[in-house]
Amino acid sequence: MTITELRNNLSGPSEEYRAKQLHAVPSGTVVNRESFILERVKGKVVLDIGASGRMHEAIVRAAKRCYGIDKPNRSDVLLGPDTFGVDLNSEPGGIPKLDDVEVIVCGEVIEHLSNPGNFIDALWSFYECPVIITVPNAFSDVGRRSMETGIENVNLEHVAYYSYWTLRELVTRHGYKITESHWYNGRPMFSEGLIFVVE
Repeated sequence: MTITELRNNLSGPSEEYRAKQLHAVPSGTVVNRESFILERVKGKVVLDIGASGRMHEAIVRAAKRCYGIDKPNRSDVLLGPDTFGVDLNSEPGGIPKLDDVEVIVCGEVIEHLSNPGNFIDALWSFYECPVIITVPNAFSDVGRRSMETGIENVNLEHVAYYSYWTLRELVTRHGYKITESHWYNGRPMFSEGLIFVVE
């Protein structure tokens, strides 16, 4: 069914409302999140925002050099000389300005931020390189199936979940142009998450 057919078949809301609220979602490609990121950072100088765990370790191995940003005073993360402790909720402009960064990875971070617009503005003002943004998908199969049983499958550190269109609106409203968009680990539109590459 096309978006026009869907709009025409809905009863109730006005045609104007339906045109404003219903937007086609691109089917896009489904990728493996880790493989996608590692291919993009291979041999480059990387700033990994949210630098912890197995994914950060893999980025460090693949990159020419990897800087990291994570929450300060985390007991499970050892902040090394190339890792900066920044609380992006209280100081979104506290991102370090590093002259040699070629690509930024912002994986599963934005949904944790109280004011993601301020964070994106700071990135935009400091860096002109590509940024890989990944977020959980608000309309994933897993989330939908949980809700049908009366259970919300949610990380309580998250303050928002993004869909294709809400993430698109957020990044473009703050000056970025989307150069690529993909779904990760699942099937189009109902995958676990979204990947945008923006500049």
